[in-house]
Amino acid sequence: MKAQGTKAEDVRIVFFGAGSSALGVATSLASYLHLKGGVSEEAAKKAIYMVDTKGLITTTRPGVLSEHKKTFARSDTPDMKVC
Repeated sequence: MKAQGTKAEDVRIVFFGAGSSALGVATSLASYLHLKGGVSEEAAKKAIYMVDTKGLITTTRPGVLSEHKKTFARSDTPDMKVC
């Protein structure tokens, strides 16, 4: 972020894979954005997008969502900026 000049509130992070390692790193990054970047805990979690073999992890996905994926499951419409 520092090298790019990106503000904490503008960060978007995408994970291709939602296993325990990716979820651990995502949790650490969300904590960093919250504690060091000054964004709310909710905003920090919303900055992270998790994609697994079935696509973007959402709360509206058909079937049962694994418990460990619920923390970063999306329930909103992504706010994507097109450049």
